[in-house]
Amino acid sequence: MNTEFIVPEKYEFKTVIPIEVDRLVDLKVKVRKKINQLQDNRFKCILINYYINNKTFEQIAEIIHYSKAQTMRMHGYALDILEKMILNATNDIE
Repeated sequence: MNTEFIVPEKYEFKTVIPIEVDRLVDLKVKVRKKINQLQDNRFKCILINYYINNKTFEQIAEIIHYSKAQTMRMHGYALDILEKMILNATNDIE
């Protein structure tokens, strides 16, 4: 088994990296749009700050004036709701 790391040529970096950056920017926009469809502003705040703004649960807890534990619980609730929204949207398309 060959475990040697293969380094791409310079031109590959010049073409692959911008494409990957564009893809990630598009994904970030789509995620933000989906999060903004949530009705509970606390859930929006938690998800945007955690996934988009890279804040910790401690920092988010200070922002929304809840404990870290409650913030983490609400994060779980928000993900459950978001998952249901995405699944419903997918089912509507099919």
